[in-house]
This record gives sequence, structure tokens and C-alpha cells, in this order.
Amino acid sequence: MLLRWTSAFWSKKQKFETYAAGGITSPGDACVVAVNGGQLSGFWPTPFGVSQKPWAIEVVFPVGALQAEFFAGEDTVRWGNAERHEVANKNGQPVPLYPFITPECSGISALITCVEVCSPDLSLPLYIAHNPMAAVRIPLGTFGESAEEWQAVQVDGKPGEFSLTRVR
Repeated sequence: MLLRWTSAFWSKKQKFETYAAGGITSPGDACVVAVNGGQLSGFWPTPFGVSQKPWAIEVVFPVGALQAEFFAGEDTVRWGNAERHEVANKNGQPVPLYPFITPECSGISALITCVEVCSPDLSLPLYIAHNPMAAVRIPLGTFGESAEEWQAVQVDGKPGEFSLTRVR
């Protein structure tokens, strides 16, 4: 399932690069990749992957499966997510799952996803991953009050390390 989402993201990223090269977009434009996963997920579309976070997060940040850490002799359990930096495609080639923490995707401002194909009240549940490396950022709340938005912030003094949080 994740490969379908990553394929859609990378295809649209390449399309934006084509637009930029052709002068359709300008360097100061915000570019948002939008993927409706209603047709990607098969019979039972779900907005969440193995991380229990939205697909938008698993596609662009190295977030893996939900895991529990137990401590011998203690009643303490620490929940978190494993790091997953890549997934192998059917040919065994690695597909990166961290484009938003590298300069390679600085031309993309955010990834917005949804798995619903219709809604009786004309509102769709949106999931948004903001790119912390974006050349042009979009403000939180741009896509409405009901959108679930995630943001990664660089950890002070630790180059290349980010803290990912749901902000809305």
C-alpha cells in the first residue's frame, strides 16, 4: 500500500518540476502535492498506515510501525514509532521515505491527502504534512479548521534531526 502512495507522490513531484521548467510555475510559488487515496487503498480505504499516522506522514517522513518498549523489572511501557527510511519496491530497489527532510524536495511545500471519494456534507477529512525544508512554506490552517496538520521542526543543535508533531 505504501508503495502506491509513494509512487503517486514522486510522480506529482516530477510533474511540478516539469511545470517549473516550462515556466508554468514561478520560483516563489507554493507547490502542494495532493493525493486522493480513495482509489489507492482498494476495498477498504484507510487514512492510516502501519505507524497509525496518516499516509501523508509515512510517505515523506521516516516514520515506521508503532512499537512498544518494555523494561525488565518495571511496569513501564514506552510507545513510539520505529524509524523507516526506505521501503523496497517489487524489483528490490529502495524507495526513500524521507523526502521532506532533504533539500531534494524543497520545491514542494506540503503533501495533502484524503482517502474519501465523496462526503454527504461536502467536507473531506484532509491530512497535511508540511515540508520543513520547503523554499516556500504555506501557513497552518490554509486548508480549513478540520484538516489534520503535521509539522516537523529541526531539533536544536542536531543537524538533520527533526521532531514531528501534529499541530492541528
